[in-house]
Amino acid sequence: MPAQEESSQSGGATPPPDGTLFPSSFGEDGGEPVENTSVPVVALASFWVWIGSAVAGFAGTAYALTDYGDLTNRLEGIAREQQLTATPEQLETAAQALLLGTLGAVLVLGVAQLALAGVLWTRRNWARGVLAGTAVLTLVVFVVAQELMTGSARLCLLLQALLVIVASILMLLPPSNAWFRRRA
Repeated sequence: MPAQEESSQSGGATPPPDGTLFPSSFGEDGGEPVENTSVPVVALASFWVWIGSAVAGFAGTAYALTDYGDLTNRLEGIAREQQLTATPEQLETAAQALLLGTLGAVLVLGVAQLALAGVLWTRRNWARGVLAGTAVLTLVVFVVAQELMTGSARLCLLLQALLVIVASILMLLPPSNAWFRRRA
């Protein structure tokens, strides 16, 4: 007990043994502890990485649209190599539908990630589950897009996939979990 007496004599406070409060959350005068409401670095990083992921997807879409003609020709060539029995018009329509559908999915998922990152910032725990779902869908679209895209578009979509993985991990780490549980 002498250690506790010394602590109270010097005006310092010791954190409780359950670890619910951080030592830095005690008042300067050694008074009552206050709840630490600061945003953990991993939660802040997750928020910004989700934003970066969406931006990378938008950039990949923009690059793909600038190369749209070459990409549709490439897809038509792949279909011809497979000796599909379709007319040139059908091949062109199928190539355009596949390309536009993939790019549309990238855009929709990017907008969803931006919106959900904003909700995540308000400490809504359900947003983490929905963002995890968008992460899985983004990775599925990435697999398809990598077969379709070339050059900068492919690189941007690869970056988006990597950022989605990082953001998902960051939002599920213990400091982020604790921050979501402390929501007022």
